[in-house]
Amino acid sequence: MINWEVTIMESIFTPSGVRGLVAKRIQAHRTVTVLLWPVWLLILALLLLVLTACAAQKDTTPTAVLSPAPSPTTPITVSSSPTPTEVLPASAPTATLEPLPSLTPGWTWYQGSYTDYRMAFPQSWSSHQDWVQHTRPMAIQERVHFGSPEGDAVVEVDVWDVTARHDFDLLTWVNTSPEALLFTDLTEPITYNATLLGQPALFHYKPAEWGTGDTATLIFATDEYAFRMLFNSTAMPMLQAETSVYRYMLESFSLPGRPAAGVDIPTGWEQGA
Repeated sequence: MINWEVTIMESIFTPSGVRGLVAKRIQAHRTVTVLLWPVWLLILALLLLVLTACAAQKDTTPTAVLSPAPSPTTPITVSSSPTPTEVLPASAPTATLEPLPSLTPGWTWYQGSYTDYRMAFPQSWSSHQDWVQHTRPMAIQERVHFGSPEGDAVVEVDVWDVTARHDFDLLTWVNTSPEALLFTDLTEPITYNATLLGQPALFHYKPAEWGTGDTATLIFATDEYAFRMLFNSTAMPMLQAETSVYRYMLESFSLPGRPAAGVDIPTGWEQGA
């Protein structure tokens, strides 16, 4: 066994043995190289594909063109949009109101909201608008209530718009509806017996009965409106100071565009029935 191993070792380290061993190793290296050659070709092909793709992407990327920065001496022009011209709204025409005439001390003015009529009343009296149903034709458009501080006398002013009735006639209207307008039944037709602002008017006095108090009513009309000024007193007997208030209120009544012409009504009713 020992001789055989010695023989092998000797055969290896002889010159011919060394050449054989080197030849075998060279042959093995060539064999490995031949076997790895397709792998190297594949890796090389992949590298070429990668390089080609990168080159194509670089060619398609847009190149930003930068404008050269202006030199310090180059003037910079700033375009400014024109300043819009301010357009002022057209001013509404100012309504010219007639100056209020002077009043007796202790009195003030009331101005209606529907026709702009004016009427004086005592400062000690209250005044307020009553709600009215004014959607029906010939319905009251405005009602104002004036009350004495004692609560025993009132003056009410009602306004109707009569333009919806082209054939409106004041006498016919009152005589066909005395219960609604004068709060009484007429035994005979009423006729014009008063004037207000130069217009013919109807005045009616109803004595107190059944606890209703004394009632005086003045009705007149223009081309556009009809007015009723009603006075009612529950004082027994009727106070002269309160009837004087009612008369002064009638005398102060005015309408825009119409000259003040005062009032003319029958007398004698102030003492009651």
